[in-house]
Amino acid sequence: MLNALKQPRGFSIFFLTEMWERYGFYITQTLLILYLIGYFRLTDTVSYGILGSFTALAYINPALGGYIADRYLGARQAILWGALLISAGYIILMMATDLPHVFIALAVIAMGTGLLKPNVSSLLGSLYSKNDSRRHTGFTIFYMGISLGIILATTGGGYLQEFVGWKNTYFIAAIVLLVAWLTFFFGSRFYKIQDVCEMAHSTKKYMKALASMVLMIFVNVVIITHQTLSVIAFSLVALFSVVFVLYAAGVAESVLERKRLLAYLLLSCISVFFWAIYFQLYFSMNLFVDRVVDRQMFGMNVPASFFVSIESFGLILFGPILGGLWYILARNGKAISIPVKFAGSLLMMVLAFGLLFVSSLFTNSQGLVGSAWIVLVYLIIAVGELMLSPIGLAMVTELVPQRLAGLMMGLFFVTLGLGGKLAGVIADYAAISPNITDLNQMETIYHHAFGIYFVVCLVIAMISMALIPVIKKLIS
Repeated sequence: MLNALKQPRGFSIFFLTEMWERYGFYITQTLLILYLIGYFRLTDTVSYGILGSFTALAYINPALGGYIADRYLGARQAILWGALLISAGYIILMMATDLPHVFIALAVIAMGTGLLKPNVSSLLGSLYSKNDSRRHTGFTIFYMGISLGIILATTGGGYLQEFVGWKNTYFIAAIVLLVAWLTFFFGSRFYKIQDVCEMAHSTKKYMKALASMVLMIFVNVVIITHQTLSVIAFSLVALFSVVFVLYAAGVAESVLERKRLLAYLLLSCISVFFWAIYFQLYFSMNLFVDRVVDRQMFGMNVPASFFVSIESFGLILFGPILGGLWYILARNGKAISIPVKFAGSLLMMVLAFGLLFVSSLFTNSQGLVGSAWIVLVYLIIAVGELMLSPIGLAMVTELVPQRLAGLMMGLFFVTLGLGGKLAGVIADYAAISPNITDLNQMETIYHHAFGIYFVVCLVIAMISMALIPVIKKLIS
């Protein structure tokens, strides 16, 4: 166990950089739906669409971010440029007085995230040798850093907004991203971390990188603004991603490489549907908690955003346990395969939404759903996330050839983006019309929506289990 926890030199830099980046992102991710509905008085449906597009772009932009790193900047500089862009996005959000400025801010944040997030994971993967048994444990610990950033954002974000207002909340997020920039800039130099994309830099490459970023920010704004167009755009992204991976497999340098790229594709498809359900934490479940859940905890009424932190606490609680378990099993020749872990993650979501479906049938004397249901559901979701997300990051570095590492890591984040957009679409089943104020009516709508999500989870889990022997054969 101790050997599993001992990670390569420089690991802490990646842990801290991603922790601060996630703090800023989840301030926005958790509060945005409440901001759009509470401050701008938008409907549930419109707000779901905007949040869905932003979530999708924040995870699809990494495909371009990986490409920019591979061709123009290298992973190290892409991370630094990304941190500065995200910080600038929070400054714009802080100064925004209308929706167009909010859209621009979200577009800039998404582009910055696209540069930083995939390249941090790819560069971290380069610290491990191909058969290093610490890899899955390392990525699980790394994921705990992500979780710690989320906890800081979700536990404090709602209170910050209440006490210092929206503008100062986003200003603090901007400062935190500057801390992330300083951490990585000096830390990577101190530990002499080698770039996975070593290249000669030039003014021409910098200009091409800058032009790519400006163009993508413009595209981001258009997609966030036009919801019908966004559905078409993300459908094309999904199609392109599948075609590209199939093409890469077709021109692979060996049979094993081809088979592993096909395994990567199947696992990525499973990931899309997992995230479509998971992201309900920030969509329908966030508003469910805000509207019909008894939020009395610790003798006080806590913000709805606080409950999201329970899932992150679950990641911190269960992360070391699962990380140690993966390590022990691997060292004893009994490693649980990647497709089994992916299927297990979906079974956790089946259990979570089954309980959520039942919870809306039991209310207290005030007609509200007890908070204990939400705590239990979020802890179960945490286990599901740990069985897929960090394993998915490690899966990319394990199955994909090094020459495609940055781009394929970006494409794996596309699965989160597509899941995020799909989450916004299916969240509409839980949309509450502005003229509905009766608790019983709201609970009936949420009950019906959670039942649909439960059935979707169950079907995808069954498909995932059926694919286990196929994927295992491709990987071996």
